[in-house]
Amino acid sequence: MIVSDIHQLIGNTPLLLLDQEKTWLKKFNIYAKLEYMNPFGSVKDRLAMWLLYPHIETIKTNNMTVLESSSGNTAKAIGALCSMHDIPFQTITNRLHGIETKKLLQILWIDVTEVSWYWECPDITDPDSPPAQVQKLWQDHPDKYFLTGQYTSKNNPWYHYKTTWQEIHHDLWSVEYFFAFLWTCWSSFWAWSYLKEHAGTKTIGIVSYEWQIIPWWRTEIETWETSIFQFDFYDDIAKVSIDQAVQWSIDLIRKYGVLAWPTSWWNYAATIDYCRKLEEAWHPWWNVVFIACDRFERYVSYYEKYAPWIFSDDASNQENNWEYQTITPAYITKQQLETIKEPTLLIDTRATFAYQRKHIPGSINIPLETLDDLIGQWAFLPSDKKIVLCCRWWYSSTKQCKQLIYSWYDTYILRWWLKERFA
Repeated sequence: MIVSDIHQLIGNTPLLLLDQEKTWLKKFNIYAKLEYMNPFGSVKDRLAMWLLYPHIETIKTNNMTVLESSSGNTAKAIGALCSMHDIPFQTITNRLHGIETKKLLQILWIDVTEVSWYWECPDITDPDSPPAQVQKLWQDHPDKYFLTGQYTSKNNPWYHYKTTWQEIHHDLWSVEYFFAFLWTCWSSFWAWSYLKEHAGTKTIGIVSYEWQIIPWWRTEIETWETSIFQFDFYDDIAKVSIDQAVQWSIDLIRKYGVLAWPTSWWNYAATIDYCRKLEEAWHPWWNVVFIACDRFERYVSYYEKYAPWIFSDDASNQENNWEYQTITPAYITKQQLETIKEPTLLIDTRATFAYQRKHIPGSINIPLETLDDLIGQWAFLPSDKKIVLCCRWWYSSTKQCKQLIYSWYDTYILRWWLKERFA
């Protein structure tokens, strides 16, 4: 097959039927829609092409800059297409995670503006959120910028409706269940719309547990706070833990050769877990589909963070240590903090921009990713002080709190302080 433009390879991704001998599910055909096989490596390649390509000539003729709020796959795909056509691209984000992502965006010559915001999840109704800032910048300078608008453009979900889900329906015709992780909620909603309309498909939304903050993944609390999410769109909501996702990801990679990133792990873990619980009651030979969203390679560092035992031969690794596993993090409130008389070190684990915007007086800023790097060097913290972690949500520093307690630090997590201060 010969193509003349890379965008011609976007879409029409294959469905992989997972071997029932490996899934241990005899009554289900489990299919993975391999969206990571798009040329830029994710389902967002479709969005980039749909929102940008019809307007390429207009953008170039008027010397406009493409504008979006993204730090991940959308930015990567739009950036690649813009680079091909010598079009400048600017993205505004508060969610620039991982050294691989940062370097990739630099290679693509993307103008990245990092801003502070209280939460990681985008909420287009909050005037301070990055998507809202992008919207305002475009409204103030409509002749200078072309806004692709992944959070606001009606073309985003509509094109999913017309292509992605039609491909699934065309390949299988009958799809009884569709599993979708919830982030912007656009694609899962339109999957629900098309597949429900044409195949009677039930859609299961997937979230993480509230105490686990993972980049590009919504907790059950955060999902309710996105303006796009509506519970009635889904037939059920499934929860998956990071431990489940990591374990099933190893299966997905090693048993099926699907080199996809953690959103695919969650989809796969929830699909298998949900189907196993209900297998006895379900009709045999039902078709179930989940999305393998984007490529794995640029997220290897997350394995080092969430599954360090994979890279270690040390059987006593603390992640597998019984004593470590039984540690329960200690939580305190703002009122309790004010009553502590002993010397106390407050560590704000949010991103630097968020810390600079507002923080508790006297606290120091060590973002979670930096704290993870330092946490093995125990001497960097004073042993004669209580350690109090102030994080975006009270549960996002759970792992770090357990590690410090395990290493004999008197450590606590400040609960709900951010909501109280910014309410």
